[in-house]
Amino acid sequence: VRPLQPGEWVVGANVSYRVAKLHQAGGFSPALGRIGSGISLMSNDETELAARLEALGGAIGYTPHAMVEHCIDPSRLSQEWMRRRIAWQAVSDFVRAPQETRAEIDTHWHDLKIFLAHQPPHLRTMRALALPQGSAGDLHWQMSAVYGAVICLLGGVADSDD
Repeated sequence: VRPLQPGEWVVGANVSYRVAKLHQAGGFSPALGRIGSGISLMSNDETELAARLEALGGAIGYTPHAMVEHCIDPSRLSQEWMRRRIAWQAVSDFVRAPQETRAEIDTHWHDLKIFLAHQPPHLRTMRALALPQGSAGDLHWQMSAVYGAVICLLGGVADSDD
């Protein structure tokens, strides 16, 4: 087992907790995580809990030997689902850390405008954020734009430079 490195996080599909420490930290936040039918794809419940556990002096570890078999519904492999998932990730990040997330609005706004500017003129609308993409690179860029658009709208972007 090794400590998590900066930029690494735990994933709920393959994580375990010491029960006493979990209770001491107050358990999972009811404001985060998936609840119900799957309409909401809120996330960050594990990362938020890990931060509280560390604040209480706990250590978060990783072992490459722990394995899990995770069966993924084929619908979760579609571009549509991935766009929904990244939009909800933006909401989750904003709920978990609104000040830190708002601090990045200018960068997200700039990147979103560049993404839209690279689309054909008739697609320089919200539609560009929903169209199927032909390559992994284009999908990644589109998903970054979706994430940025949601952050900008949640954070209250005000564009005054053009």
